[in-house]
Amino acid sequence: MSTPSSPAASAPRLGYLDALRGVAILMVVLVHVGLELRPYGLPTVAPVRIVTEYGQMGVQLFFVVSAFSLCVAHERRSADPHRLRTFFIQRFFRIAPLYYVGILAALLLGMVQNADRGEARLVPAVFTVPGVLCNLFFIHGFVVRAYAVVRGGWSMGTEMAFYLCFPPAFRLVAWIGRRGLRPLALAWVGCFAATLAFYSWLTDGFLIAVLNSTSLYFNLANQLPVFMAGLVAYFVRREGWWRPTRPVALAGFAVLTAGAMALEQSSLPYAFVLLPSVSGLAFVLLLEGFAQWPALSAGWLQQLGRLSFSIYLFHSAVVYLVTRHLFASPVWNAWAVSRQILIFALTVGITAFVAAVTERWIERPGIALGRRLAGSGGKVP
Repeated sequence: MSTPSSPAASAPRLGYLDALRGVAILMVVLVHVGLELRPYGLPTVAPVRIVTEYGQMGVQLFFVVSAFSLCVAHERRSADPHRLRTFFIQRFFRIAPLYYVGILAALLLGMVQNADRGEARLVPAVFTVPGVLCNLFFIHGFVVRAYAVVRGGWSMGTEMAFYLCFPPAFRLVAWIGRRGLRPLALAWVGCFAATLAFYSWLTDGFLIAVLNSTSLYFNLANQLPVFMAGLVAYFVRREGWWRPTRPVALAGFAVLTAGAMALEQSSLPYAFVLLPSVSGLAFVLLLEGFAQWPALSAGWLQQLGRLSFSIYLFHSAVVYLVTRHLFASPVWNAWAVSRQILIFALTVGITAFVAAVTERWIERPGIALGRRLAGSGGKVP
């Protein structure tokens, strides 16, 4: 059990991880604003469209940060004889209470959308009872016909699956890490190669496209190299095996991101198998850049990061209402980029306000309940 003087309880949050969460949520909001504007033929400027679409990789940035922060928290609890029980209880109550409220909000939004379209059904047809149950049990990423009720909510199921894998994965990576950087790097390459081999077999030699809107993309098998990149990054940074300078880290991030954007725009049927892993490596370098350059971790970005889970769950409703009810007039068509910027800014501002309320009255009490049940006062980095 963590006491007030224990490392788990007294260690401060890592500001650069919160800042990276802030970057991730801005990316996710950006892509969903772009998707909501598609019926209006926006965005029309190719570079803006490419950057907007790449915002979907904000989820992979969340995954890298999640894996890294889990390692930090796990080692802080090394003296806790019940740290596995503590880990699973706290992880569930970190996610589930607010996520269930998010599902309810998404169902209500579905009713509003159906009413706006004049449809007779109360909720969209994709919201089936079995599908909603799959969401409640976090298995919707593994069920082909289960639709994520919360927009982007597929990541909740993937995140929970990774939590189940984390303790043995941490031990395995730590064991490999004792042998140095090269075996650790090879372990990640092996994980990535195994993912490619699995999808080659699953899709009959890549003859079937893996789309980013299907369970083939959502499930843990496709996203595991991203989480593993975060695990490896933690041990590499902890041991000081490789510490690129800030310009090298950020330049490497820029090069890999440019490659990932090109991959995303390509017609390769397996692009969405490669894309998460390439982006994951890019975000490892971004993490290193933020860790070395405190000026990047601005206070407002850290605050967004602390609210990011609430923003993630509730921003879609704000995007829809702002786009369809404030900026739906054709007069805005002449101001394509300005329209997108305004919707993006309003969405972030309004959702951050809503998130501050839900974080205070739902998320934090859920986390506190998890700590009480686990008998631990440890803080999440």
